[in-house]
Amino acid sequence: MTKRSLVFQERVLLRGTQQAWDMILAQACVPEGCFCPKLAAKACRMLALAPTTDSREAVFQCLRDFFVFFGFPMHVPASAGCETALTGALQLFELQLRASGHSALTEVEVTPLLDWLVGLGEVVIAKLCVQPEVCTWAGGKQALAGLLKDSGQSRLAKKLEERPPSRTPKMSQEETQVLPTLALSEAVVVHWVESEVATLESLLFAAAADEGAPPFIALDAEWKPYTKGAPPTNVELVQLAVASQIWLLDMPRLVQTHPAEITSLFKRLVSGECILLGFGLGGDLKRIAESYECLNWLMNTSVQLAEDLNSCPGSLCDSVRERLGHHLEKAQQCSDWSRRPLSAEQLHYAALDAHVLLQLAAATAAADRSNGTATTIAGATGTSLEPRLLAEALKVRSRRDAAPLFAPLGASHVQAALLALGLHPCAPSCSAAIPCKTIALISNNNDNNNNNNTTSPAEADPVEHETSDPRPQVFCAVAVLPSDPNNNNNNNNRPQVFCAVAVLPCSAMLSVSLAAAALGSGSLRLARREELVPLFGHEPGSLGPVGLRSTGVAVLVDVALQQESHLRVGSGGSQDVVLERAALCQALGVTFAPIAAESMGKR
Repeated sequence: MTKRSLVFQERVLLRGTQQAWDMILAQACVPEGCFCPKLAAKACRMLALAPTTDSREAVFQCLRDFFVFFGFPMHVPASAGCETALTGALQLFELQLRASGHSALTEVEVTPLLDWLVGLGEVVIAKLCVQPEVCTWAGGKQALAGLLKDSGQSRLAKKLEERPPSRTPKMSQEETQVLPTLALSEAVVVHWVESEVATLESLLFAAAADEGAPPFIALDAEWKPYTKGAPPTNVELVQLAVASQIWLLDMPRLVQTHPAEITSLFKRLVSGECILLGFGLGGDLKRIAESYECLNWLMNTSVQLAEDLNSCPGSLCDSVRERLGHHLEKAQQCSDWSRRPLSAEQLHYAALDAHVLLQLAAATAAADRSNGTATTIAGATGTSLEPRLLAEALKVRSRRDAAPLFAPLGASHVQAALLALGLHPCAPSCSAAIPCKTIALISNNNDNNNNNNTTSPAEADPVEHETSDPRPQVFCAVAVLPSDPNNNNNNNNRPQVFCAVAVLPCSAMLSVSLAAAALGSGSLRLARREELVPLFGHEPGSLGPVGLRSTGVAVLVDVALQQESHLRVGSGGSQDVVLERAALCQALGVTFAPIAAESMGKR
């Protein structure tokens, strides 16, 4: 076994490690296992651990079991963990093939998988299926592009045809290099906070304002690891950093002794007074909100100015390696953060994990100024940039680099919307309810210019599409995407989109072209995953036609549901809600139209 260019020779260590690794793989290679296959695949690559080798039939059956677990070959709604689990299963599959010398997927094996994935809208996983390491079919990429075109996703198909082959899971040459390990500069002051929250708040915002305009504050959180399927553990530590100082907040103690002051601090952090930096910021805030009752309001609160540095694929280590040219040590990530006092190694890790976000933001700005050329911010010896220089580097960024970070609305918002509409959910066990899926659709404002739409970009009320088409028109909501709040001259340039949702049986697939015709829209596309929460208010797998963020969203319902008595639709949470079809359609003013395409298997 090798780890970071060091070879371990001890036989006892090898035997113990191999036994533990075999146990992890045994759990990661089955859908019901308690270990994430994506993490297991990453461990194979990063630690040079060998995956299990078996016959090709056994390896392929393991991959197929994952697809069957998530509904293959039936067209059912994908769950929230579908993309992560299937991505990890494909990566493990590729590693097992490479280790055992077996051939990759054939055309016959991969075609039904592509049909199913495109039908569910899981295009990212479908792209992995046609990579050369996974599939031997030379025409796989072209076949996927054809499926996307047939389902009305012409733009995605065009991007797929034009885009060069994506990065494979194999370790690149840069990843195999021994890079200097990043360390925190001695000039950065680290504070442990277990009292005096009001003083912390005052010092934090004063320091952020002194170091630059706009002020940047980086946020990170740590919690005790928990196994898959077990209840999540509470956030134990929150780190807040500016260029010169870092505050480590002992959350259990502070929430117990100073709940009002902690609430005040977080309200100020999300108010827009500063730009809140994070890596997976939405996830950290959600975990904080779930951990403490006095901060539950964060679940339904948007951050007015935020910048999530996790916009590109890869981990924080990958970003540090690429942008800073250094290795970020993560050995303490899965340590016990509930113990007190924390070790010196844990304190250093926590402080650096937050401070490195400021360095990444500065490096990104430097790269943008140099037309994408990577710029090293950290020193060659591994020490992070001095606070004064880091503050200067951050000043080139502006508020235009930040945008609101929208929180999911959740099931409580949907329940309130149902109450306002006078709709009463039926018993979840209602046998007459037809399972339905709700698909988010978007039409850019520019796509509707041929309709002579003269609506002001700042208008947020429903508008009617003017067209010579004699068919009755439906209304779409105008959603104005966020822009620089301090720039009053760019109102006419703000992107504007029309939103709609389509409701159809889970067994059916949406025809985007038919939906576009029903809406009277010249161009229509599926909403991207990152657009769901900002525009529609809900995360993948929980979207329904009621309680959406944008007002006046057009609701299309497939004609196959027109005679059904009850519909089971998304509720904004993990459980669906059963509603009377007639009452729901009347309350929402839906449009019935034939929007379902023929089954992919019947083509």
